[in-house]
Amino acid sequence: MRNLPEPPPVSPLLKVLVYKDYLRTTHRWVALCVVNNGRENSLRFYKWRRDEPGATWKVDLARFSVVDVDLGHIATDAMEFARAYKIRLDWPSTGGGSARSSGE
Repeated sequence: MRNLPEPPPVSPLLKVLVYKDYLRTTHRWVALCVVNNGRENSLRFYKWRRDEPGATWKVDLARFSVVDVDLGHIATDAMEFARAYKIRLDWPSTGGGSARSSGE
């Protein structure tokens, strides 16, 4: 696991326990993070963007293409982080929950 000197720019209310980068360029950053909100650990998938090098990273809330992101690798890492940090995954494919509608 490779942590870069600059920590992921999450909310100041969250503490990043561990993260893994999947894509990092001067303009885009995609990472899976284990964060703690003071009560519990949570698994979050983030995409940030910035308009120019050195500018502040901004959360990119819109849809984004995953053609250049290895989702299989992300799923494997998510399961490992969930085990290590005792985070329950509600994924039907792993027997952890029921399917959710896309509106949830």
